[in-house]
Amino acid sequence: MAMWTALLRAAAGYRPAPYRGPAQLLLSAEATTAGPGRPSVVAGESWPTYERRCREMFPDALTVHHLPGTHRSMVTDPGVVAVAALAAELLERTA
Repeated sequence: MAMWTALLRAAAGYRPAPYRGPAQLLLSAEATTAGPGRPSVVAGESWPTYERRCREMFPDALTVHHLPGTHRSMVTDPGVVAVAALAAELLERTA
């Protein structure tokens, strides 16, 4: 129990520093429709607020990629095909 308490305290106190490099945000259509009274399933807040926080975290080069569907459908068939295609394209660009 002491270990779990220590892990939870560490996680609660963690404050990541901004990342100074390129970053890719794969975003479901569901996330961009989030707003007051209908928070994003993933972020728990509206899309403008989430985007602002992401841009603060990745201030140099954040690229947002809009994909169809929901957070869950992005990781299951057939939505995962679009994610895999985008990932392959992004990897190809950096090779």
